Amino acid sequence: MKKCITWMIVFAMGAIFAQDAKIAEKDVPKKVVAARNKKAAALKNKNTTWSKNAAGEFVAELKIGGNPAEETPPDQTLTARFKEDGTWIETENVLSPYNEKIKKKIVPKNIQKACTKLAGDGPFMPGGVTVKQTPAGMTVEASCGERVTFDKKAKVVK
Repeated sequence: MKKCITWMIVFAMGAIFAQDAKIAEKDVPKKVVAARNKKAAALKNKNTTWSKNAAGEFVAELKIGGNPAEETPPDQTLTARFKEDGTWIETENVLSPYNEKIKKKIVPKNIQKACTKLAGDGPFMPGGVTVKQTPAGMTVEASCGERVTFDKKAKVVK
């Protein structure tokens, strides 16, 4: 019985560690790399890391800015997900809560105005901002007095 439990624990740990297994770009299917080059060209960078998640999707990630030595988070984390056949699923840009300049550069002006209006006298987009692109369109999630999600026309969707 003890051996059975031990083996179950070993297999469970193996499954956990295998979920987001890092892989080299040379091991990523050519269709996926071509889709990355077309849909997320910013991730065509020598510092981009690849992994394969539990759903079998290929994930490209790039951290921009920040300083690991000083334990400061990156200014941006770009991530794109693709199916094995090269189908693009989504691109996500997570902006640091500490860099207002980047937020003003990346977040569309109409969404900045809508967020400022919702926040009233509060600070400009405190907290992180997430900009997502999917085949269905773009959304921006930000703190504007409360956490809200905007569509590309600055309409609150959540």
